[in-house]
Amino acid sequence: MLAMRKIIKRENIKGLDIPEEMGEYVEIIILPVEATTEVEEEYFEIITEDGKDIRVPNWTEEEWNYAVLSSLLNSKEDNEDWEDIFESR
Repeated sequence: MLAMRKIIKRENIKGLDIPEEMGEYVEIIILPVEATTEVEEEYFEIITEDGKDIRVPNWTEEEWNYAVLSSLLNSKEDNEDWEDIFESR
């Protein structure tokens, strides 16, 4: 399989919001998309060190915060009053 790999300054990458926490330089890996592969912009894929393929929703930070807060508020095992803590009433 043809692939490209390059280390580049984070600030020189246009069109992607790369967090400053990732450092001054980032590694970019480009792989071709197979003709049979459906391109889904709703998810991105992470491959772990042990080769496990994980699909992660491509949500905005606001959507992630809402999902996390909702899961905390809906937890039956949690004794905290998260609505009061996050002032979400």
